[in-house]
Amino acid sequence: MQPINQKTEHFSLAEELTQSSRCSTTTWSTLQEAVEMAMGNYFSQLGETTPANLLPMVLAEVEVPLMKAVLHRTHFNRLQAAKQLGISRTTFHKKIRQYGLDVWMESHQAKALFTASAKFDEQDKAGDGV
Repeated sequence: MQPINQKTEHFSLAEELTQSSRCSTTTWSTLQEAVEMAMGNYFSQLGETTPANLLPMVLAEVEVPLMKAVLHRTHFNRLQAAKQLGISRTTFHKKIRQYGLDVWMESHQAKALFTASAKFDEQDKAGDGV
């Protein structure tokens, strides 16, 4: 049995959870149940192939959407996001770089600024009677 090469075999817990949630016969009420179901599906797809480095792979799949959700929730305040995650600001910044989230954050912050600016311009024009 060959270990899975993470570069060629990409496991997406998010994809597994999405697919599981769409199936009418599949229900889960906790994140733990969802992960168990997704991992069961993953192992079924592997067959006799032996996976390698499962823990880092699964943690990365969970950490990225978790960090994105917390960043949105805190309006991209990194200190608040780190506090909500229960990690130091230094560790949080390391993970941002590790997962390439700094580029993602910049694009989402720019979109938020553009949207806010456009709303302000609309309100300003409406107030001027233009």
